[in-house]
Amino acid sequence: LIIFTNNFIISLYLIIYGILTIFLINIINKILLIIIEKKTKFVDNLINFYETKLYYSEIKEVPYDFVKNTLKILISSLISNVLIIILFILFFDIIRYNLIILLIGILLLVYPYILLLWLFLSPILKERKINSDLDKELPFASMVLTIFSASNMNPYYALSYLAKNRYFKGFAKIFLQIEKLRILLNLNPIQAISIYSKKFSNQEVKRLLLTATSISLGSNLYLLFKEKLRDIFKYVEGKISNITEKFNIITASQIIIFILLPITVAITTIFIGFANIIQLIFFLYILPLIFSLLFSIILKTNIPNFFFIPLELKFNKKIFAFPFINFVLLFLFMIQLISLILFIFLILFFNLLILYLLIFEERRKKERLLKNLPVVIRDIAEEIKKGNGVYQAMEKIYDRYDEETKVLIKKIIFSKKLGLNIDEMLEKEKIPLIFKQMFTILDESDRIGVDSATFEDIADFINKLENNRRIIKLRSNFFGYSSFLLSLLLGFAMGIISNVLFSLSKVFREINMNYAPSFIMTLPIADVALLTNMLHVSSFINSILLGLFSGSIGEDIKLGSKNALICLTLNFIAINLSLLLNFF
Repeated sequence: LIIFTNNFIISLYLIIYGILTIFLINIINKILLIIIEKKTKFVDNLINFYETKLYYSEIKEVPYDFVKNTLKILISSLISNVLIIILFILFFDIIRYNLIILLIGILLLVYPYILLLWLFLSPILKERKINSDLDKELPFASMVLTIFSASNMNPYYALSYLAKNRYFKGFAKIFLQIEKLRILLNLNPIQAISIYSKKFSNQEVKRLLLTATSISLGSNLYLLFKEKLRDIFKYVEGKISNITEKFNIITASQIIIFILLPITVAITTIFIGFANIIQLIFFLYILPLIFSLLFSIILKTNIPNFFFIPLELKFNKKIFAFPFINFVLLFLFMIQLISLILFIFLILFFNLLILYLLIFEERRKKERLLKNLPVVIRDIAEEIKKGNGVYQAMEKIYDRYDEETKVLIKKIIFSKKLGLNIDEMLEKEKIPLIFKQMFTILDESDRIGVDSATFEDIADFINKLENNRRIIKLRSNFFGYSSFLLSLLLGFAMGIISNVLFSLSKVFREINMNYAPSFIMTLPIADVALLTNMLHVSSFINSILLGLFSGSIGEDIKLGSKNALICLTLNFIAINLSLLLNFF
């Protein structure tokens, strides 16, 4: 009865405290908001910062309401945190023994700030996503505007074409916003483009749109867009030249996360008993995976992705090898013919090998398509010089190429003859995006009629893009070699640490335990073996992650399976070599 009465009184106190807290938060919130709004320029500065981001990222909220709601949550969070901490202090003797209440309290302390972070970052991230899409589409959108201007057509029609094309999602959003502005303010299309582009954050897209408005000044749009196409190519080249710096930064980060962190955790665990099993799992496995996700996002957003190769795992007889090999290895491990570490290595190795074999042929075909694209466009331009149309040119040249390119061009010609939509046909094909964009542009240029000089410019542009693709490929190879070296270093480091771990454990066990320091070396030999196995498995996983990133370079992660295989093998060899050296 006494316990029940005490619990009832505490619950009553908590309910009254909660009700008073809600009223207090509301009152203080309103007072502080009025003070901040009237006495400072903080609200105005936030509105100026977010108004363009909210508009261009299509978040349907008025900037003033967005800022006010965000500030309300911020102030409420700070006040509630103070009140929760006071509550913890008052009832600490009771709360500290109740894990559920502790977790709820921590969640209440942290959750508002997670929500705030999301509110603050959401417009910025959405704007960056749109800018990233626009950067990828920019060269081809500029090409479309050049083609339309060569036929003396208003640039507004070029933008409307981009809006209808499924491969220009970024420019489709731009056109819809321009169209809304045109209808709302009763403007002509060029005025709407001019007003819309004034506050646009992406400078290259802004300049392209402003070039389109030059038609109102009586300028020769075709010459302006040709010049703009050259400027955009220089912009693309500039982004590609920055890739080396990005690779250097990521390589330095990988050294810290995938090599120095595991080594540091291992050494501190050995000598001062720094980590328990949960902390080891976090530092050796979870943290590298979190950073892997971050590295993947950085690569995808910073590297021009004009030549993305889509890969899918098709049904193949090789797929049956997955369960069979795993079963055989498990059987060998159970009858103790192979050790645990060798079992894990072989499982990882053979599964990566099968993945590589599954995508090898498709990857080779897609890369061959990319290499052939500049040649195809050049040949079409040459045929157009002779007075042929786009599809007539395709019919004359399709048998000059390898089987994959030939089949694709024949499908496009056949679809056109049947009156099918080329966009829909290309959407079903698993080919690089640049192919889809280029052939839809060719289809539209055949419809509106474009002269041979314009096609010459397009062919030159595609050829330059192919040269840049080769540059990216070359620089990514150096990135790959660095991942091989890092995998070797990691393997040697983990092997040496394992040697030290076993050697010290033997030494400490020979010392009188009363005088032995309370290091982790005083653990049973089984725990030492467990720690060693954890370090080796962590080394395998980190080497695979290094290989996947260096092999895919912001594209489909499956493309990195070859590099992952090499990194894993080098890491395994390095670990065993360093263990072997322990005998000498």
